[in-house]
Amino acid sequence: MFHKGYIIAESVFSLSRTLNRGQLNLDRFEFWQPTSQLLALDVCLSDAFA
Repeated sequence: MFHKGYIIAESVFSLSRTLNRGQLNLDRFEFWQPTSQLLALDVCLSDAFA
């Protein structure tokens, strides 16, 4: 469970860096922001019930 959460966290971190460099357009940003929050929530829940 922890390993899966780590991979998701790395993905979100990489995505954040890409967004900060402005390589993604606004439509994708608006899509990814809630998605990344859901992924973070999923990590928290999986850690809580692990």
